[in-house]
Amino acid sequence: MSAALILAILLVLRHVIRPLRSLSEAVTRLGSGNLDVAVEVQSSDEIGQLARAFNRMTRDLAESTVSREFFADVFDSMDLVLL
Repeated sequence: MSAALILAILLVLRHVIRPLRSLSEAVTRLGSGNLDVAVEVQSSDEIGQLARAFNRMTRDLAESTVSREFFADVFDSMDLVLL
């Protein structure tokens, strides 16, 4: 195999592996409870679409969690008032 072909393969792999590794690390952080995690979108290809979808999902999850916590606090306060 020529050196140019090997270099081209390495560059393509780097272009694919780096964003996937970043996304994998973000998924791990999200799984640990960090709802503020976001992935840098570096392209508009399938990996970029996946990164944007992940960011939307974490944003929606954080918003729904905040809403749930807010309503839980409201209901807890109502219980205290009713007692």
